[in-house]
Amino acid sequence: MTPVLDPSPLADPRVETIVAWAQSGSGQIGTRAGAALEALDQSLPRWETAPAIALAAAAAYARVAGVGPRDLQTGHRLVALLVRLGESGAQELVRLGERTHYQHARAAIAKALARAQRELGVPAGELEDAFGGPVVDDDLRLTVPVGPFHAVVGIGEDLRRVRTTWRSATGRLLRARPPRAVDHPDALAIVHAERRRLQAHLANLRMRLEYAMATGRSWSVEQWATRMFADPLRAALARRLVWRLESDAGIVLALPESGGLRDAAGRPVKAPANANVEIWHPARDPERQAAWIDRASTLGLVQPIDQIARQVTLAHGDSLVLPLADGVAVAQRPFRGFLLGRGWRVPYLGPWFTVPEATREMPAGAPIAVVHLEPHHDSSDAIVVHTLTFRSRQGRGLDARALPPEVVSEAARDLLGALAAARQPPALSEAGA
Repeated sequence: MTPVLDPSPLADPRVETIVAWAQSGSGQIGTRAGAALEALDQSLPRWETAPAIALAAAAAYARVAGVGPRDLQTGHRLVALLVRLGESGAQELVRLGERTHYQHARAAIAKALARAQRELGVPAGELEDAFGGPVVDDDLRLTVPVGPFHAVVGIGEDLRRVRTTWRSATGRLLRARPPRAVDHPDALAIVHAERRRLQAHLANLRMRLEYAMATGRSWSVEQWATRMFADPLRAALARRLVWRLESDAGIVLALPESGGLRDAAGRPVKAPANANVEIWHPARDPERQAAWIDRASTLGLVQPIDQIARQVTLAHGDSLVLPLADGVAVAQRPFRGFLLGRGWRVPYLGPWFTVPEATREMPAGAPIAVVHLEPHHDSSDAIVVHTLTFRSRQGRGLDARALPPEVVSEAARDLLGALAAARQPPALSEAGA
């Protein structure tokens, strides 16, 4: 169902013409609307027209049975126009990306957002935080009317999943979706779309939080408060994470609780105005992990990402490498599949393989993690896994003991996960976990 926009407030006949085409349901853009689009390319409209242009782009990318996108190239041109409309255009690009599913369309939107990031001087993640996702209330829910009923789409207690409940016209909780809800297919479609959109937004936020933890992304206290507590969902996520505050006065770890920041013993903590704030990675301070595990247990804290109890593996004091699985034979396919899903490049060791190693470029300019492999002599379905090492992006071998502990630990976590996926327990050495 194409949303309806009243074109009268646009006060731009070119945009009105594009919107009329978008809402017409006809095929590819015609001569008149094409000329209007050409005129918009030559002379930009006002920024207030960004929602209307995004509506037209969504219509251009809409699926046509047996055809695919209605007009892919027109969609691309409208996306290129949006990026020239500054922050309003970026806002609409983020929202457009959430409801567009074709690969080429998503690639065009991602490219436009990258350009907006450069021109506005705002990281893409912050653009998405500011403009992305459905708006939820303080209980992390949104309500969609469906005839006489209400569908309540909400985020679960674990902050990882989205579920839908139903209420009657009087607000009474129903056991299941009422049968008469099918009499309102358009409203039901909105419910399903909003649920998918909220689940995707939640997954994206969790992914970015985990990435920030693994890369040591930091904010000033002001930036942290603005970004992490600006809406109910981000605030709920932030209140379940331990934060590392580093200032001239030293380093403190704190959890945002109802009464303010508190340490692992439950004592109040003040955030110094000049502190840098990071999501704490337990590999940075492994000696503090046990105390925080106890604190989380006392509070009944369920975290949206694996943080406090995250598996930590550090390099041994006498070894340049981590011999976590030195000489262990594992099934090749599940081992390879797990690492591919974690961003590694993993060759298939068959008759024509080249270099017998799996590699991952660790994020944020960190070195390359390398797992050394060899084919199994008795089975083509198995491989032998050797040490985990690191090298610079110029190919120079690195001492794992001198690298940031979170980088080493994240690479080791990937390897141990792959060994578990291959159902072969690792022959753990003194590298330690």
